[in-house]
Amino acid sequence: MDTHSTATHFYPLLLPLLPSADVSSSPSPQEAVRCSASSLEPGGLYLVHAPLTLLLWVGTHVPACTLVQLFNISCFSSLPSGETKLPALENPLSMSVRSLIDTLNSQAPYARKLWVVKQGDTCEEALQRHLVEDKSPNGGASYADFLYHLHVNSVRLLQ
Repeated sequence: MDTHSTATHFYPLLLPLLPSADVSSSPSPQEAVRCSASSLEPGGLYLVHAPLTLLLWVGTHVPACTLVQLFNISCFSSLPSGETKLPALENPLSMSVRSLIDTLNSQAPYARKLWVVKQGDTCEEALQRHLVEDKSPNGGASYADFLYHLHVNSVRLLQ
């Protein structure tokens, strides 16, 4: 695993996919937000880009028009969770999200599948394992806690 893949493995990218006022701009890895549950807004769509998987998190309050543009489904409850392939729809949101996913997949040496994770669904546990800034459910340290621990021990060793 190269350096970039290793860094992404330990700190996955959390990319917001909300349509912006500027429809011509597509989401990019440079716009990643903090990898924490507090970054996930119920009205948003987020892509978790980890080396082994791509997870598309869909909030419960995503507008119906956004669901139609991306999944060709008008109701959150009829959106299936799990492995999926986005339909090829001819609208700016669908094209930009599919383009981003294709770009991220082209950078990986192997094919990755896209998983849809609905807010509040049982599949959400798979996504929460990638939110490294949150404490793990089994009591493990968060990423910030780990960095603090490294810093304190490094300073202690240097004294």
